[in-house]
Amino acid sequence: MVFKKHLSITKEVLYSGLVFAGIALIVFGALFFASFGITSIERAKDSIRETNTKASLITSGIFKEVSNIVEILAGVPEIAALTAADGSGADTALRIYKQASATNEDIGYIYSGHPDGSLLIYDYIPPDGYNATERPWYTRALEEKPGQSFGLPYRDAKTHEWLISQSKALVDAQGKVNGVLAIDVFLDRTNALLEKEKEYRSQQSFVLDQEGKAIIHPESDMIGHAITHIDERLAGKQGWFSYQGENGKRWAFYTIVDQVNWSIVTTVKRSEVINPILLRTSVYAICIALFAMSLAMLQSWYFGKRIAAPLITLGKRVKEIVESKPKTGVRYNNSNYEIAAIANNIEELTERALQRRANELKTIIESSRDGILVVDNNRRVVYINSRFKEMWQLPGGFFATLEEEHRIQYILDQVQYPEAFYSKVNALYASPREDWDTIMLKDGRIFELLSCPIINEGRLNGILWTFRDITDKKLAEERLQRMATTDSLTGLFNRQRFETELTQALAHARRYGRHTALIMFDLDHFKAINDNHGHNVGDQVLVELSRRSEASLRESDILARWGGEEFIIILPETDAGAAGEVAERLRRHIEAEPFFHVGKVTISLGATGILSADTKDSLLKRLDDALYESKRLGRNRVAMNFS
Repeated sequence: MVFKKHLSITKEVLYSGLVFAGIALIVFGALFFASFGITSIERAKDSIRETNTKASLITSGIFKEVSNIVEILAGVPEIAALTAADGSGADTALRIYKQASATNEDIGYIYSGHPDGSLLIYDYIPPDGYNATERPWYTRALEEKPGQSFGLPYRDAKTHEWLISQSKALVDAQGKVNGVLAIDVFLDRTNALLEKEKEYRSQQSFVLDQEGKAIIHPESDMIGHAITHIDERLAGKQGWFSYQGENGKRWAFYTIVDQVNWSIVTTVKRSEVINPILLRTSVYAICIALFAMSLAMLQSWYFGKRIAAPLITLGKRVKEIVESKPKTGVRYNNSNYEIAAIANNIEELTERALQRRANELKTIIESSRDGILVVDNNRRVVYINSRFKEMWQLPGGFFATLEEEHRIQYILDQVQYPEAFYSKVNALYASPREDWDTIMLKDGRIFELLSCPIINEGRLNGILWTFRDITDKKLAEERLQRMATTDSLTGLFNRQRFETELTQALAHARRYGRHTALIMFDLDHFKAINDNHGHNVGDQVLVELSRRSEASLRESDILARWGGEEFIIILPETDAGAAGEVAERLRRHIEAEPFFHVGKVTISLGATGILSADTKDSLLKRLDDALYESKRLGRNRVAMNFS
C-alpha cells in the first residue's frame, strides 16, 4: 500500500519491472543453476563411480589371478605331498615357486609352511624362532579348508611390511594335510595401482573384507581394523552413501566383489566436488543478474514513457466519471492514436459499466442463496434481500413498523442459544472484522454466518452480514460419517472404527493401569448356513446375532463386526475372570434361543486382556490365538489367553 501511495505510475512501472525481472531471474535462474549443479554433480559422481569400477577391476583382477595360481600350485602332486621345508621334493617346489612368481609382477612371495613349523621360500630368510604354523595365513587356510583363505592382511615377521596373503591347505592324494601354500601381494604395489586411478586430491580407494576390516588402505595404520562407520552403510552390491570424515563430509561409492565378498570403497571430500561448482555457478549468476537488470531498466523506461503517462491521464478522467464530475479538456498527447482511441473507449465503457454493474449487483443479491443484510455504522439497516426475509420468516412491514429492540427480540426468539448469538453480534459491531460462525435455530435449521466489514478508502462504512442455510449439508456430513464408521449390514462399528477405539483403549490402559479385556467370536459353521439356506438368510442370522450380542453387553462395552462372521468386543474395566464370565454368558445366550429359519446357532469365543507391554498387533495376535484354540477344542466354547 505504501508502495502504491508514494510512487508515480512511471516510477512504479520502472520499479515493478525491476522487481518482476528479479523474480523471473530468481525463479528461472534457480531452475537453470539447479539443473547445472545437478548435472555437474552427476558428472563428478560418474567419475568417482568409474574410478571405483576401475579399482574393483584392478583389485579383483590381481587377486583372482593370484587365486588361480594358488589353486594350480596346491594341485601339483610334488607340492601337495611335501611335509617339511627340507623334505624330499623341496628343491622342485622352490623351482616351481620361483617360476610361478616370475609370471606375475604383483606377487611378492610364494611359499609353503608345514606342520613342523618350517617355511619353504626362496630369497627370504625367516627370523629366529619363526614358526609357520603360528602365522595368520597358515591358521586361516586350515579353517577354510578345502577352500582358500582370501586376502588376509598381516605384517611380515622380519620386515614388518603389510602384505595380503592368499593361502590354501596342501592335501595329498590320501587326503592328508601336509601344510599350507601361500602367495603374498605387497600392499604398497596394490595401493600404488589404486592411487593411479584418482581424479581428486582427497580421493581414496580401499578394500574391506566381509567383516568390515580394511585389508587394503592407503593409510597403513588402518589395515586390519574395522571401519564400522563405513561398513554399516554397505547394503546391496553397490551404491552411494555419505559420512562425516575427520576433515568434513565425504561422498563414497562402493562395489561388492562377489568372488571374495570384499567391498571396494572410493571416497572423496564433498567440498572438493561442490566448491568449484558453486564458484562457477556464482560467476554465471552475477553476469546474468547484471544483464537482466540492465534489460529490465531499459524496458521499464520505454513502457513508462509510452504507456504510464497515458494511463495517468486516463486515470484522472475515469475518476471524474466515477465522481460524476464534468469532462475537462484532457488529451492523450504522449501516446499514439491507438492508445488515444482505447482511452476514449474506456471512458464510454466506464460510464455504461457503472450503470450496468449497479443493476447486476442488485440482481445478484436478490438471486443469492444467502440471506444478505447490510447495516451502516449506526446499525441502521441499509439493505436486505428477499432470501434474508425468507430465512428469518420476517412479516411484512418488519422494519417499518417494529422498533429496533423488538426486531432484535424477534430474531433471538428463533435462535437456540440467543445469549451467545447476541454477545457475538455485539462483539463484531464493537470490533468489526471478517468472522465466521454457525447458528443453531430452535426449529432444527443450521445457519452459517459470515460478517465482513465494508471499508472504503480506509474508512469503515458498515458491516455486511450473510446467512446461509447449511442444514442439508450438515445432515449429509453426519450421514457420511456414520457410513464411514459403521457396518452397513449390522449397524455395528466397522473394523476401521474398532481399530481407532482399540488404540484409545491401549493408551488408556497404559496410562491409568486399568484392566481392559477383549473378546473375539465367530459363528460356527456359517458357511453351511449360507450353503443350505442362502446368503439372504445368512445375512439375517448375522443381524440377529449382532442384536443379541448387544443385548448381552453393557453400554460401555464396544462391539464391532471384525469381518465376515467374526465379531470383536472391548470390555473396559474388566479383568480376566469377569471377561470369562461375559464370554460364557454371551455363548449361552446365543445358543439358548433358535434362530429363524436355521434353528440352533453356536459361537466360538476367545478372550484376552491388555498387558503392559502390548502393542495392537501383539494383542490381536493373542486374541486370534485364543479364538483358534476355541475352535480347535470343538467349537461352542470359550478359550482364555491372558499370558
